[in-house]
Amino acid sequence: GNGRVEGLPSQFARAAARFALGMGLASPGMHMIFQGEEFLADNGFKWGNPSTWDLDWIWREPGPDKTKTARDIARRKHFEFTKAAIILRKSSPAFDADAAILRVYTHNEHGVLAFTRKKGGEEFLVIGSLHHEVWKNYLLSLPEGRWQEVFNSDAEIFGGSNVGNAGATVSGGQARLDIPSAGYLIFKKVGP
Repeated sequence: GNGRVEGLPSQFARAAARFALGMGLASPGMHMIFQGEEFLADNGFKWGNPSTWDLDWIWREPGPDKTKTARDIARRKHFEFTKAAIILRKSSPAFDADAAILRVYTHNEHGVLAFTRKKGGEEFLVIGSLHHEVWKNYLLSLPEGRWQEVFNSDAEIFGGSNVGNAGATVSGGQARLDIPSAGYLIFKKVGP
């Protein structure tokens, strides 16, 4: 097989779920997190029936069988990702709903996009890819300034493969970056 544990979404599917949730939080407007999105819920959900809303929270206590344990671990890591992405959004006015956004780069065939968020003297660069392949040494033209990687949706602590730039600081202009498959990176402007 494809290395999939029964009941556990594939690595790509889990990465894409982090991408969708996190890019929503990094984008303009107010992001809504639907019940269970924060921990990869797959339980039945019935609108208006609150007794179904928390049926899938058993992941918080690991079970005895390996399949359940692997799934529970993935859910806990996704939940940690969700908390970290929310904390980052709340940490700066640059992620406010009305903060300025500027498209920096898009490449449809590679599935790569980049944009900046700016407000209150702070600026962030968001780079993401929904491609199935990791982009190693991907050449991008970055905005002026020095940019430090401050967030990686593919970090191992979130259940990812740790593809990224290890918190590196890069200069504007032509830069080569490692971009995770179905992942995104956030860089903070730290200097001119």
